Amino acid sequence: MNLIVFDIDGTLTHSEMDTKCFAQAIEDVLQVNNLDTDWSSYRYSTESGILKEIYELLTDRIPTEQEITSIQKLFVTYLNNTLSENPSLIVPIPGANTIFQKIYKLSNWHIGIATGGWKISALFKLDSANIPHSTIPKAYSDDHIERAEIIKTAIRHAQSHNKITQYQKIFYVGDRPWDEHAAMQLGIDFIGVGDFIKQKSQHFCVDNYNDSDSDSFLTHLEKSTRDHTI
Repeated sequence: MNLIVFDIDGTLTHSEMDTKCFAQAIEDVLQVNNLDTDWSSYRYSTESGILKEIYELLTDRIPTEQEITSIQKLFVTYLNNTLSENPSLIVPIPGANTIFQKIYKLSNWHIGIATGGWKISALFKLDSANIPHSTIPKAYSDDHIERAEIIKTAIRHAQSHNKITQYQKIFYVGDRPWDEHAAMQLGIDFIGVGDFIKQKSQHFCVDNYNDSDSDSFLTHLEKSTRDHTI
């Protein structure tokens, strides 16, 4: 059997207010303004990692569990409030709500999810975008601050869930260079989604999961012959 692990933000869902709501939650708890929201400039591309770096920079300490919980709850509250005003602000990447079903039809693939987001916000986005995910093993930023370690956790969850000791091939699907870098760190294959990564990556990429892109995506999985274990 083989395993394909998906990122969420920009890979399965598109959210136009994610950055604003995340930054606002941190600013409200820390009582600061004008956070640097260029997440690519931070050491870790995860919500827990970004928060840790912000706290160390501004307070010379790490956030308490109570502060983390407060920020998480505020984040989802702001997401929910904004979405209530405009439901189109969180949508699936075209074809994302049917791609899992198509992969399962290949018969020799399992699916996992590994996101740099916290569990509470990740599940909110998946549900809001109508991505079917209830039976899929997942790992989150709650599990680790490093994306590669989150992917490894998702792989272990998939192995346990599917009662398999190792996978022949493993892919990670993401939309940003940090996703590709994490896959390369782990020695697993990478598939890029979206124009941003398509312009920067030398790996196989698609614009989305619709029509011909969906066909290309599935054909790439079927034709891949590299073996991976982890």
